Amino acid sequence: MNSDPDESARQLSARYHVYSLVCILLVGLLLSTIFPFREGIENFFEWGSVLAFTTFLSPYLEAFVALLCWRKSRDSHPFVKENSRKLLNFQISSALYSTVLINFLYLLARAASQPSYLGGWMVLAFFILLAPLILIFRVTTLVAGGLAARHGQILKHPFSIPFFH
Repeated sequence: MNSDPDESARQLSARYHVYSLVCILLVGLLLSTIFPFREGIENFFEWGSVLAFTTFLSPYLEAFVALLCWRKSRDSHPFVKENSRKLLNFQISSALYSTVLINFLYLLARAASQPSYLGGWMVLAFFILLAPLILIFRVTTLVAGGLAARHGQILKHPFSIPFFH
């Protein structure tokens, strides 16, 4: 791999990370237009639901966009190819982790709601409180990856499963 990527390769690699951030915003905006918001305590749960759904649904769109970017750039500069491959592995890993976590929380909510109604609310509160932490982690990782690409470095995304080598 070329150790010194040119300016256009660095910009393209950084742009791919920005595309993933735009996917998060688009899913959040789409979900916020679907859910009607009211005043009061329900507003907290409605915004929490939008945030949680954005956190756990956006990796699928991001993985699709990362796949398109990787397919487009795999024959271009080796730096762009390597960076987009790492981003694709991270996005597919995020989608996989989201699927596992959603199923786990669904099963936990089903088990908790059987004996009492309060258990289901506790799982929902946990879901709503966990979502911002995961979203902050993913956004921070994408920003760090974009900045590293802009400076000609390749970030090893944390918790990324190497699907593509």
